[in-house]
Amino acid sequence: HDPAKARAFLREAGYPDGFETELWYPKGYLGRIPEAVQEDLRIAGIRVVLRPVFASVLNEKVSTRRQTQMCLWGWIVDFPDATTFFDPTLNGAKISEKQCLNYPFYSNPEVNRLIVQADRTFDPGERKQMLRRMESLTMQDAPWAPLIHESRSFLCHPRLRGFQGHLVWMYRLEKLWLDE
Repeated sequence: HDPAKARAFLREAGYPDGFETELWYPKGYLGRIPEAVQEDLRIAGIRVVLRPVFASVLNEKVSTRRQTQMCLWGWIVDFPDATTFFDPTLNGAKISEKQCLNYPFYSNPEVNRLIVQADRTFDPGERKQMLRRMESLTMQDAPWAPLIHESRSFLCHPRLRGFQGHLVWMYRLEKLWLDE
């Protein structure tokens, strides 16, 4: 967090007085996070108009090119592998004008190539290197800014047995039982 450095970057980019943008987000879901982002950007010199909308409206907007300038939206792991994030959300080869899961409409030819190559690689060490390279490239390009990694706590009755977390789902109901 370096507001002075951020303002210097804005001046260097041709925005000496900052600029105004909109931040779309799902109404009633993120608590005070939109206001916190708005304040952090205000301090850096960016004026943000908040646009809270229903999730269905947000999904339609962010999945259509040039409908939003900035949004708070998320992605939940579908299966325990890094490609669950890279392929649908950052693969430039899969960009469409509407109903696109690549919300920033991001395309980096090297990332696109690595996504395909990692999918075809059987060597775990080689694949891990490719995934790290993809992560490094996308973080340098910054098509999005990771803000939140949700952590959940569960309060369980002493009679509840079989409860355990899961990599993909929060918990597995079919494994639960009540002890007498």
